[in-house]
Amino acid sequence: MCGICGIVGRHADLPAARGMLRSMVDSLRHRGPDGEGFHFDDSVALGHARLSIIDVEHGGQPMSNEDGSLTIILNGEVFNYVELRQALEEKGHEFRTRSDTEVVLHSYQEYGEDCLASFNGMFAFAVWDRRLKKLFLARDRLGVKPLYYFEKDGGLVFASETKALLKTALLTPSPEAASVAEYMVRSYVTGEGTFLSGVKKLLPGHVLTFCDGRLRTRKWWDIEPARNGDAGEKHYVEKLAWLVSDSVRLRLRSDVPVGAYLSGGMDSSTIVSTACRELGRGLKTFSGAFAEGPQYDERRYIKLVTEACGTDHHEVVPTGEEFFEKLPLLVWYLDEPVVGSGVFPQYAVSLLAAAHVKVALGGQGGDELFAGYPRYYRPYFRARLADCAQFRFGRGAPGSLPADFLLFVLNRGRTDVPLYLKRLSAPGPAQVLSPELSRLARQVPPPAVPPGLNAFERVLYSDLKEYLQGLLHVEDRASMAASLESRVPLLDYRVVELAASVPYKYKMRRGLTKYLLRQVAKDRIPAEILARKDKMGFPTPVDVWFAARAEAIAGFFRSREVRERGVLDSEAAVRIVREHAKGAGDLSALIWRMLNVELWHSIFVEGKRPEEVPRLGGRATG
Repeated sequence: MCGICGIVGRHADLPAARGMLRSMVDSLRHRGPDGEGFHFDDSVALGHARLSIIDVEHGGQPMSNEDGSLTIILNGEVFNYVELRQALEEKGHEFRTRSDTEVVLHSYQEYGEDCLASFNGMFAFAVWDRRLKKLFLARDRLGVKPLYYFEKDGGLVFASETKALLKTALLTPSPEAASVAEYMVRSYVTGEGTFLSGVKKLLPGHVLTFCDGRLRTRKWWDIEPARNGDAGEKHYVEKLAWLVSDSVRLRLRSDVPVGAYLSGGMDSSTIVSTACRELGRGLKTFSGAFAEGPQYDERRYIKLVTEACGTDHHEVVPTGEEFFEKLPLLVWYLDEPVVGSGVFPQYAVSLLAAAHVKVALGGQGGDELFAGYPRYYRPYFRARLADCAQFRFGRGAPGSLPADFLLFVLNRGRTDVPLYLKRLSAPGPAQVLSPELSRLARQVPPPAVPPGLNAFERVLYSDLKEYLQGLLHVEDRASMAASLESRVPLLDYRVVELAASVPYKYKMRRGLTKYLLRQVAKDRIPAEILARKDKMGFPTPVDVWFAARAEAIAGFFRSREVRERGVLDSEAAVRIVREHAKGAGDLSALIWRMLNVELWHSIFVEGKRPEEVPRLGGRATG
């Protein structure tokens, strides 16, 4: 796991290019504290900050092939590099290292852009072809690893994080109003856009080529939702079970210590138990909890797994004081606001893990692939009703609509399923924004989905294509902030393609979310965890913390800087904070977004260092 950056075109020939590239690499040091490397050629400057994982001694970058015609910088890992190397050696390729980076380089040399289809991993990389004067950028299928770029005067600048782009002095930071408005509505930004005007992200499963001042992008992979066909539950369970095991096996490949996150939920518990089967006892596991109440603490479930698997377990209990102290720094690490406050505990657990290992496995992706959120119930039953030509209440085979529906009703008192039925009266984000941003917020379109999908399939597709991108953004930044490589076995592209091919009736069934994954997990994890119907997902008690420090937060929104910035309606923001403190409703999600937008503007547009931003802790009022 690393940070990559580069300048292509006439700016790379400027005397200042070397200084700009070094500043870019320095800004990515948290991603790669173990080493750095630079490559300068006619019209190209490439930089790399390395976190050493595979071939620690000889895997430094940038890396060139034998004749120097191709040079690569890679962020991430290609986990099946051992098998790919063997195939390349049979074709006559010779290797000087044991690294996956050199395998990617020789694969590109042998197969060109078609090499991507053979890679199983998480990656963003750049290859410079000296003979053709062409830059090739590629991003992995699911977008686990980030890549950003902008064009300037016929040249291109790219980097793993947007903060590195700002170090070139070729980009004047200016907020992209449409992206800010979309974040306030969705909690993430879709498509190529970012918070910085003129900066784009290379989309997941896409490549970019830049040659002779011309930029082209194209899609090399996409999700293909199931259209027809049903191989039967037994087939899908057996195939998924094998794929999960093989994915974990591949992601245990490392020349440095590997551990795992453990939340007490089904996804991370399944990953931990599978890894322990592969390694034996002694896997290091890491978790966190909060002291604000049982609704923020899953340690009793975590203990079941650690005892069953015999892991070497470590935990952290972050506090509200630490949250407010670290918030500006987290905004800096994130590059731009995205999803919710879970970045704070994820960062805390990443720091804990980084003190013991360099690589951690996590359970990200299980909810989006296999329908793990309570909000999926409504579209699921809409789809089931649409499929039923005849409704006979209380009759039918298991898995039919009546059986599903009855089990849903019977279980609702023991689960968080009714959450999706609640009609929240929380104010919309448009009410707290400036008039122009409010107008843009009202114009945010619904998610784009392919035709022919039912209500349930549409929600799963949009979450996998859009919401998951926000979660992966947090996964990358929180782990990289701690110089830790985070691997996500459930997002192995083979698992994703299988999940996309599975008829939706196997994803939620008999009143259970993640039905198919539960069948795989039932002989791997403790029965009490398998039976869980409460979806927690490491919730952060910002509702409590915001209420306790309401006046300090309100004072921040009343400040001259916030009023002059003109992003929020200052008085509306103060009113939201006070309503939340009075218990008028849980408005913490909206407060979180407002805080993040203002702090981002202060740091990335106005150029303040995180330590220069006013702290919001203040004195607790409750």
